[in-house]
Formats: sequence, structure tokens, C-alpha cells
Amino acid sequence: MSTIQWGSLVLAALAGSTAILVSMYLLLPAMGLPKLDFAAITGGWVGATGRYAKVVGVLVFAVGGLAWAFLYARFWPWHSVLGGIGFAMIPFAVSMASVLPELARFHVMIQPMPGFVLIKVGGPSSVAANLVEHIIFGLCLGMFY
Repeated sequence: MSTIQWGSLVLAALAGSTAILVSMYLLLPAMGLPKLDFAAITGGWVGATGRYAKVVGVLVFAVGGLAWAFLYARFWPWHSVLGGIGFAMIPFAVSMASVLPELARFHVMIQPMPGFVLIKVGGPSSVAANLVEHIIFGLCLGMFY
């Protein structure tokens, strides 16, 4: 493994995080799925409330993108567009299997709760939307790192 290119890592992470957030607000509603305010939800995970929840959520989301980008840069051996997409399947799996089903534990007011693999908010079409969002993130990693 080579030395980490920090400028490229930050660019890839911020581009990917921005792209996935934008796709969450535009793609999900376009697919006819409930609009979930993921920035506010993420802010709620760390205790932010009110008008600050969204701002804090975007910052937390960006830090998460940086963490995933670091793992990609440091440990993933294939730094290419296809390699980025392949790597993005890891955070996709984590999102589907653990993060989304646990929203209720963070007192997030979403009804119905998405549940395991988004079963309660669209099932297969929700899974497809989440997959596309993560593919977009992986594309950004592969293109910019």
C-alpha cells in the first residue's frame, strides 16, 4: 500500500458525502419513497435538536465520509472507479444491516421506522435507492482518489 494522498482523500470524501446527501433528498422522493431528513437524523444521533440538528448532521455525515474514505485509501487495494464502487458495498451493507434498523434507539422520530433493509419504507425500491446512493459515493471515491 502506498502513502495516503491526503488532499485527494479529503476531496473524494467531501465530494462523495455531498453527492450522497443530495441524492438522499432528490433520489428518494423521485422514487416515490418517504423523504427522510438524513442530515437532521444524523444530527439527532449526536444529540443536536431544533435548527442545529441539520447543520450538525451534515458535519457528522462529512466526518463519516472522511472515515470511510480513509479506510478506502489505507486498506482497499483497488483505487479505481470500479474499486470505489466495490468498496462502497461495505458502507452500503453496514447501512442496511445495522444503521437504519437502529434509528429508534436514537429517538429519531420517523414513522414508520425503516427497519432491517428498509422493509417498512418501500422494501426493494428503498434498498435500490440506498444502493444507488452508495454507488454514487463509491464513484466519487474512485474518481477523486
